[in-house]
Amino acid sequence: MQDSSVQIRNFQQMWRWLGVWDTAERYMYIFEHDINTMSVDALIKQCATGRIFLVYDSNPWQNDVKERLTTILDNCTGDVRVLSPDLQDIWNPDQRWVFFPRWFVSQRWQTNHQNAFKPYRFGFISGEARFHRLWLHQHCTANWTDDDAVAVHLKNIEHIRMDREIDLWYDLDHSITRDLPFANRLGRDDMEYKFAVHATSAGDHSNAHNSYAATIHVVGETSVRDDLVLLSEKTWKAIRSHCMIMTLGNPGICNTLEKLGFTVPGEIDQDLPLDQKVHWISQRVRDWDLDTCQDLYHKYYRETQHNFQHFNDQALVQLFHDDIKRRLA
Repeated sequence: MQDSSVQIRNFQQMWRWLGVWDTAERYMYIFEHDINTMSVDALIKQCATGRIFLVYDSNPWQNDVKERLTTILDNCTGDVRVLSPDLQDIWNPDQRWVFFPRWFVSQRWQTNHQNAFKPYRFGFISGEARFHRLWLHQHCTANWTDDDAVAVHLKNIEHIRMDREIDLWYDLDHSITRDLPFANRLGRDDMEYKFAVHATSAGDHSNAHNSYAATIHVVGETSVRDDLVLLSEKTWKAIRSHCMIMTLGNPGICNTLEKLGFTVPGEIDQDLPLDQKVHWISQRVRDWDLDTCQDLYHKYYRETQHNFQHFNDQALVQLFHDDIKRRLA
C-alpha cells in the first residue's frame, strides 16, 4: 500500500497534467483504506478545510460502498466530493461524483513498446486471480495455440473468494484453478521475471509483453459488475498498443468507449452479460485462426488506428479536464 504522502504527490502531478490543479489544490484527501463506516464522519470533521476528496478512484466499488457514500454525502457539511472509478459518472448530473482518469493518465505517461505490426493471434494476460479471468481461460485452454501470447498467473489466489461466482456461473466439471498457472511460449518470454519483480507491487503497467503484439488483446478487466464501468490500465494498454480488443469486464464498456469517441467494431466486441461474453470470446478463440485474425485486423485497421490516435489526442484530455473543472467549480 502506498504512503498517503506519495499518493498525494501522484495526484498533484496528475491534476497539473490535466490542467485542473488550480481547482483541485483547495481539497484535502481521505483515502479509501482510511475510511470505514465508524470513522468517516470523524475524519471529515478533522480536516482543516471544508473541501474534501473521498478517494475511491483506483478500484471498483464493493457492493455497498456507493450507497454508503451517498448517505455520507447527504449528511455531511462542507464541500465533500468522491473521486470515482466509474466512467459513467462523467454523465452523472450529481456533481459530487467526480470521475478521475487515474489509469488513463498513467498510461499516457508510459513508454510505448508496440506498433501496428501484429504477428500473433490472441493475447491474454492475467496477474491477479479473478473468477472471470480464470473462467475464460478454462473455456479457452484447449484452443490456445502457438500463435497466442497467454500468461495466467495465480497471484493472491488465497485472498480471492469465488464461492458466489462459482454458484452463479460455473459450468465446468473441474477446479477453476486446474493446471494453473499457465503460460505458453510467447506468454512465458518474460512472465517469470516480471511476476518475480512485481510480486509485492501493483504490477507491470508497461505494454512490453508479447500479448500486446497480438491482433486481438483479450482485456481481463478488474470488474464485471453491471452497475459500473471501470477502465483500468488494462484497457488503455491494449488501445495504445494498436490492438483490436475484446473486453471481459463490465457489460457497458463498449458503449462507454463509443461515448468517449472510440470505435468498437461489433464483429470484434459487444456488450454482453458475463456468461454470454465468456462464450463469445472462447468461440472466437476456437474458430479464428491466425490468418482470420490478421484479415480482421486489416479490415478494421482504420478503426484501430483511430483508437490509438484518439487515446493520444488532446481532445480526450480536454474532455476529462472540462468535466472535472465543471464539477469542482
